[in-house]
Amino acid sequence: MDTAFDIQTIQNKLYTHQYQKLGTGSGRRVYLLDSDYVLKAAFNRKGYAQNQVEAYISQTDDSLIFAKIFFCDPDYRYLIMERADRINNISVIFEYFRVNNLKELFALPELNDIIIKYNLLIADLRRPVNWGLIDSRPVIIDYGFTKMVKRKYYSFF
Repeated sequence: MDTAFDIQTIQNKLYTHQYQKLGTGSGRRVYLLDSDYVLKAAFNRKGYAQNQVEAYISQTDDSLIFAKIFFCDPDYRYLIMERADRINNISVIFEYFRVNNLKELFALPELNDIIIKYNLLIADLRRPVNWGLIDSRPVIIDYGFTKMVKRKYYSFF
Protein backbone atom coordinates (compact mmCIF):
# COMPACT_ATOMS: atom_id res chain seq x y z
CA MET A 1 0.00 0.00 0.00
CA ASP A 2 2.55 2.55 -1.04
CA THR A 3 0.91 4.26 -4.02
CA ALA A 4 0.20 7.95 -3.36
CA PHE A 5 -3.39 9.15 -3.67
CA ASP A 6 -4.77 12.61 -3.01
CA ILE A 7 -7.55 11.62 -0.65
CA GLN A 8 -8.84 15.20 -0.34
CA THR A 9 -9.40 15.41 -4.11
CA ILE A 10 -11.00 11.96 -4.07
CA GLN A 11 -13.34 13.03 -1.25
CA ASN A 12 -14.30 16.23 -3.08
CA LYS A 13 -15.08 14.31 -6.27
CA LEU A 14 -16.99 11.70 -4.27
CA TYR A 15 -19.15 14.32 -2.54
CA THR A 16 -19.89 16.05 -5.85
CA HIS A 17 -20.89 12.74 -7.46
CA GLN A 18 -18.09 12.72 -10.03
CA TYR A 19 -17.42 8.98 -9.71
CA GLN A 20 -19.48 6.21 -11.25
CA LYS A 21 -21.01 4.00 -8.58
CA LEU A 22 -20.34 0.33 -9.32
CA GLY A 23 -22.27 -1.17 -6.45
CA THR A 24 -23.52 -0.99 -2.89
CA GLY A 25 -23.24 -3.59 -0.15
CA SER A 26 -24.44 -3.67 3.42
CA GLY A 27 -21.63 -1.42 4.61
CA ARG A 28 -19.79 0.04 1.61
CA ARG A 29 -20.26 1.67 -1.73
CA VAL A 30 -17.83 0.97 -4.57
CA TYR A 31 -16.89 3.64 -7.08
CA LEU A 32 -14.79 3.62 -10.23
CA LEU A 33 -11.84 5.99 -9.68
CA ASP A 34 -10.24 5.38 -13.06
CA SER A 35 -9.31 2.49 -15.35
CA ASP A 36 -6.95 1.04 -12.73
CA TYR A 37 -8.61 1.59 -9.33
CA VAL A 38 -11.87 1.42 -7.41
CA LEU A 39 -12.77 3.16 -4.18
CA LYS A 40 -14.60 1.32 -1.41
CA ALA A 41 -16.26 3.89 0.85
CA ALA A 42 -17.57 2.63 4.18
CA PHE A 43 -20.83 4.16 5.38
CA ASN A 44 -21.33 2.23 8.62
CA ARG A 45 -19.47 0.08 11.16
CA LYS A 46 -19.82 -3.00 8.97
CA GLY A 47 -18.10 -1.23 6.11
CA TYR A 48 -15.28 0.05 8.29
CA ALA A 49 -14.69 -3.48 9.58
CA GLN A 50 -14.70 -4.93 6.06
CA ASN A 51 -12.21 -2.30 4.86
CA GLN A 52 -9.99 -3.07 7.85
CA VAL A 53 -10.05 -6.81 7.09
CA GLU A 54 -9.30 -6.29 3.40
CA ALA A 55 -6.41 -3.95 4.21
CA TYR A 56 -4.97 -6.50 6.64
CA ILE A 57 -5.29 -9.42 4.21
CA SER A 58 -3.79 -7.43 1.34
CA GLN A 59 -0.82 -6.39 3.51
CA THR A 60 -0.12 -9.88 4.83
CA ASP A 61 -0.96 -12.14 1.89
CA ASP A 62 1.49 -12.77 -0.94
CA SER A 63 -0.76 -14.91 -3.13
CA LEU A 64 -2.22 -13.63 -6.37
CA ILE A 65 -5.78 -14.62 -5.47
CA PHE A 66 -6.78 -11.30 -3.87
CA ALA A 67 -7.15 -7.98 -5.68
CA LYS A 68 -4.50 -5.76 -4.11
CA ILE A 69 -5.15 -2.74 -1.92
CA PHE A 70 -3.11 0.37 -2.70
CA PHE A 71 -4.44 2.73 -0.06
CA CYS A 72 -6.48 2.59 3.11
CA ASP A 73 -6.89 5.59 5.37
CA PRO A 74 -6.16 5.18 9.08
CA ASP A 75 -9.82 5.08 10.11
CA TYR A 76 -10.72 2.56 7.33
CA ARG A 77 -13.35 4.78 5.77
CA TYR A 78 -11.74 4.71 2.33
CA LEU A 79 -9.95 1.87 0.65
CA ILE A 80 -8.51 1.92 -2.87
CA MET A 81 -8.21 -1.41 -4.64
CA GLU A 82 -6.95 -2.44 -8.04
CA ARG A 83 -9.80 -2.59 -10.53
CA ALA A 84 -10.89 -5.95 -11.89
CA ASP A 85 -13.27 -6.81 -14.70
CA ARG A 86 -16.53 -8.25 -13.47
CA ILE A 87 -17.57 -11.80 -14.10
CA ASN A 88 -21.20 -12.82 -14.48
CA ASN A 89 -20.96 -16.54 -13.93
CA ILE A 90 -18.89 -18.66 -11.54
CA SER A 91 -18.16 -21.00 -14.45
CA VAL A 92 -15.39 -18.55 -15.46
CA ILE A 93 -13.65 -19.42 -12.18
CA PHE A 94 -14.27 -23.14 -12.71
CA GLU A 95 -12.68 -23.00 -16.16
CA TYR A 96 -9.60 -21.14 -14.95
CA PHE A 97 -8.96 -23.55 -12.08
CA ARG A 98 -10.03 -26.57 -14.16
CA VAL A 99 -12.70 -27.75 -11.73
CA ASN A 100 -16.31 -28.79 -12.26
CA ASN A 101 -18.05 -27.46 -9.17
CA LEU A 102 -17.75 -25.44 -5.98
CA LYS A 103 -16.71 -28.43 -3.87
CA GLU A 104 -13.71 -29.06 -6.15
CA LEU A 105 -12.90 -25.34 -6.28
CA PHE A 106 -12.74 -24.87 -2.52
CA ALA A 107 -10.83 -28.12 -2.07
CA LEU A 108 -7.92 -26.69 -4.10
CA PRO A 109 -5.03 -26.03 -1.71
CA GLU A 110 -4.55 -22.43 -2.89
CA LEU A 111 -8.17 -21.60 -2.03
CA ASN A 112 -8.61 -23.89 0.95
CA ASP A 113 -5.51 -22.45 2.62
CA ILE A 114 -6.65 -18.83 2.37
CA ILE A 115 -10.18 -19.69 3.49
CA ILE A 116 -8.78 -21.25 6.65
CA LYS A 117 -6.00 -18.68 7.19
CA TYR A 118 -8.30 -15.64 6.94
CA ASN A 119 -11.58 -17.21 8.15
CA LEU A 120 -13.30 -16.39 4.86
CA LEU A 121 -16.87 -17.50 4.28
CA ILE A 122 -17.32 -20.02 1.49
CA ALA A 123 -20.92 -18.89 1.09
CA ASP A 124 -19.61 -15.44 0.19
CA LEU A 125 -16.90 -16.70 -2.17
CA ARG A 126 -19.34 -18.80 -4.17
CA ARG A 127 -20.97 -15.62 -5.50
CA PRO A 128 -19.62 -14.39 -8.86
CA VAL A 129 -20.00 -10.76 -7.74
CA ASN A 130 -17.14 -11.29 -5.27
CA TRP A 131 -14.73 -12.27 -8.05
CA GLY A 132 -13.19 -10.37 -10.92
CA LEU A 133 -10.54 -10.74 -13.61
CA ILE A 134 -7.22 -8.94 -13.79
CA ASP A 135 -5.25 -9.79 -16.92
CA SER A 136 -7.56 -12.81 -17.42
CA ARG A 137 -6.64 -14.10 -13.94
CA PRO A 138 -9.43 -14.56 -11.38
CA VAL A 139 -9.10 -12.56 -8.18
CA ILE A 140 -11.30 -12.16 -5.16
CA ILE A 141 -12.46 -8.54 -5.10
CA ASP A 142 -14.65 -8.65 -1.98
CA TYR A 143 -12.96 -10.41 0.91
CA GLY A 144 -13.86 -8.32 3.94
CA PHE A 145 -16.75 -10.50 5.09
CA THR A 146 -15.00 -12.95 7.41
CA LYS A 147 -16.41 -15.13 10.16
CA MET A 148 -15.37 -12.50 12.72
CA VAL A 149 -17.08 -9.67 10.84
CA LYS A 150 -20.20 -11.79 10.42
CA ARG A 151 -20.27 -12.71 14.11
CA LYS A 152 -19.64 -9.16 15.32
CA TYR A 153 -21.80 -7.15 12.91
CA TYR A 154 -24.32 -9.45 11.25
CA SER A 155 -25.34 -12.09 13.79
CA PHE A 156 -28.28 -11.16 15.96
CA PHE A 157 -28.16 -14.14 18.32
